[in-house]
Amino acid sequence: MKKCALTLTLVLLAVAGFAVGDGVNMRRYMVVDLSGGSDAKEYPVSYLDSEPIGGWSDEYKTVKLVLRLVNPGKFHMQGPWVKGVREVELSHPYYIGVFEVTQAQYKFIMGSGDSLYKGDMRPMERVSWYTLRAGPDASDELKDACVWPVSDTVGENSFVGRIRRKTQLKGFDLPTEAQWEYASIGGGLSRERPRLTSEALKFGLFLNNGGMTNAHCVVGSFPPNALGVYDMYGNVCEWCLDFLGELESGKFVDPLGAVSNKNDKRVLRGECFRTNITDKEEPSHYGYYANCWGAIIGFRIVCNMVHQGNIWGLQGQTWLPQ
Repeated sequence: MKKCALTLTLVLLAVAGFAVGDGVNMRRYMVVDLSGGSDAKEYPVSYLDSEPIGGWSDEYKTVKLVLRLVNPGKFHMQGPWVKGVREVELSHPYYIGVFEVTQAQYKFIMGSGDSLYKGDMRPMERVSWYTLRAGPDASDELKDACVWPVSDTVGENSFVGRIRRKTQLKGFDLPTEAQWEYASIGGGLSRERPRLTSEALKFGLFLNNGGMTNAHCVVGSFPPNALGVYDMYGNVCEWCLDFLGELESGKFVDPLGAVSNKNDKRVLRGECFRTNITDKEEPSHYGYYANCWGAIIGFRIVCNMVHQGNIWGLQGQTWLPQ
């Protein structure tokens, strides 16, 4: 009887999208239903094993938010901002947005939004780091309480706070720079690192191929990377959690980035529609004031997973640590 009960429990966990054992075998995609709008009490979460037949329809860029599973892995963070060789291990799986968060998705969660370049399926821009984690009208006291990595606190009415509360999943947040970079190079599914040469024009919107006249474009307008994630380079730059700063060499597990930044600048990655890709080959490592925003700055979301015993799961579920 006990064996049958355990088997049933494991089956139910697998159906819900969780993995059993050290092998990571979660469902490939997480889907958050935002159709209830900003007044909804909850956002239902479901899972898919594969991309829908015919690809991602417009609903996944408007009333649904889709994220791709990224398995644990090791890689080298590279760039002029890295002192020497930086070996990084991401020890837990996480989900990352297949697309940059769109204006429609942002409004379904927040109730309103004011991008410079309008379009429901275009990326949401003109949102600061603090707007996303503390809230659009957050007090200085609340902003101080939301200073990551000192605290994982977020404002109840922030974008991250609302999606955490309405999905009951505490793992939602902006990606760390390490998570962002690992996903950008294919999350272990590719050995190719992006280079800002003419080849990049095939995979994203830059100044050279339409950004001068059209600004940013509908998310997913260009082919995805090896992981199946779109617009990691081009379209808009994306906020990361980390402070801006040089990164030390060595071996790091789940790194939190620079220790601090006296000007409270946070990392931006991914280039944008104003980037001239003929200028260089190395991807950029920008930073901007956490309290400021711009029309070239957007974001994508992640949902982190936790490990208990031999089960991977999403923090916030009743059977996981709170």
